[in-house]
Amino acid sequence: MKHIVIIGNSAAGLSAAEAVRSQDNEVRISLIAEEPEPAYRRYLIGEVLSGKLKEKEIAFKSPEFYKSARIEWLKGQKAEKINGNRNQVVLSDKTRIEYDTLIIATGRFESIPNEVKGSKKHGISGFRSLAQVRDIQQLIPITNTVCVFGDGLPSLSAVQAFRRKGLEVKLISAGSRFLPWIDPIIAKTMLDRCRDEGVEVIFDQKLSEVFGNGDVKAVKISGGKVIGCGIVILDNTATAEVGLVSETEISTEGGGIRVTSSLCTDRQNVFAAGDVISTGFSGWERAIIQGRIAGENALAVCRGGELKSCPNIPQKLRLEFFGSPVILLGDSSGESSEQETLCKAGEGWYRKLVLQNNTLAGFAAVGNLNGWEQAWEMILSGAFIEPDAQRKLLQSV
Repeated sequence: MKHIVIIGNSAAGLSAAEAVRSQDNEVRISLIAEEPEPAYRRYLIGEVLSGKLKEKEIAFKSPEFYKSARIEWLKGQKAEKINGNRNQVVLSDKTRIEYDTLIIATGRFESIPNEVKGSKKHGISGFRSLAQVRDIQQLIPITNTVCVFGDGLPSLSAVQAFRRKGLEVKLISAGSRFLPWIDPIIAKTMLDRCRDEGVEVIFDQKLSEVFGNGDVKAVKISGGKVIGCGIVILDNTATAEVGLVSETEISTEGGGIRVTSSLCTDRQNVFAAGDVISTGFSGWERAIIQGRIAGENALAVCRGGELKSCPNIPQKLRLEFFGSPVILLGDSSGESSEQETLCKAGEGWYRKLVLQNNTLAGFAAVGNLNGWEQAWEMILSGAFIEPDAQRKLLQSV
């Protein structure tokens, strides 16, 4: 019996397992999960911290799912390395698991920089898991101030959660611009919402030192200022979990595992999907699609079949930030010389269309998202967009 091993128990890993089982009832599937919980929607952990949702309400799969799909769920197990020559995954307890095909879906993690003095103190955390949230919850009753380093999605989630809990929050960015990865007008709107909610935003600063006897008591930032705090969230150090392949011929680039269009690595029986690959941030929906293709291709290798190419999946990001809804679809930057940008704003809203060769390449909006579903369909179809349709999408109705 062929054996497909999957490392990672989130969107990409679970999607791969489902894809394999939907096409083959006999193949053996093992899923290595470092966390002991069933899969959950980790983009909602901020809602758990704030108390808006309970842990069970962000579940992605139930414990029964693994049993009914006949997936060998190796929960609470960490994959330490891959021996590609022997087709083995080595776990932290030195157990060796042999595979016919392997799928790496380990996502991203925060690496606390060793060069920062005091970086091992209790109270320094990433913001990507329920385990981290539970640890943070224990500190909230004895904490007045939180310092959040970074301006990615986990940072935004953490900032909102801590403010809902009534804590003073300082958001510290290494750059000179707030959220440089999104439209500047939308970023300015979100910055204003931060400040309206009492969040102090500090630019051009990095974590320099952490003070405290065991627990965090204060931090020093690169400009020399010392800030008293009991919790430090690091989001600016998140990197793809590529340590598994460090002793293999599987190559990396851009901080992630390099894959072909079929999500195959340098080894023909090893695939990768989700945030661990070198194409950058995948997001939940992209990870699900990539996981499905990786699963189908891993099964195809077992059967001697042909591989599928993963489609080019446009970005789709929707969130609410301190009550302001935001959506980013496709290439909403509009930075290419081949693109035309149309923008319109009103009281409390702004939207932007990015056109390329008379098709909709991107859409961004804040305040009122009416029409975003239509914009998404236009981006996916690549259909010609009439001037009337452009005008309608620019209106906030």
